[in-house]
Amino acid sequence: MNELTQERSRIHASIVINALAYHHIASDMSELTQERSRIHASIVINALANYEIASNMNELTQERSMIQAGTNTFRMLSAFNLRDTIRSHLQLTVANSLVCCCLR
Repeated sequence: MNELTQERSRIHASIVINALAYHHIASDMSELTQERSRIHASIVINALANYEIASNMNELTQERSMIQAGTNTFRMLSAFNLRDTIRSHLQLTVANSLVCCCLR
């Protein structure tokens, strides 16, 4: 009877040890799953951050292009204005010369 009791205790201990081992393995697996989820979230966050940076860079490039186009337009308008000013000045000079020649 004593041997049967000891055998039953060993079987019971083995069952308890196996259950604890499975619980420990499940706990480790849960931790690994959580870690994997954190890594995945980190990858997604980094991808979104990179997308945001690329979007901002694209906006800056567009703004720079618009500024450059505005500057080029300003330069062209300034050149036309200068041309018109020179033309008007030359016309006045020629007109003054003609008036002076006619008055002599």
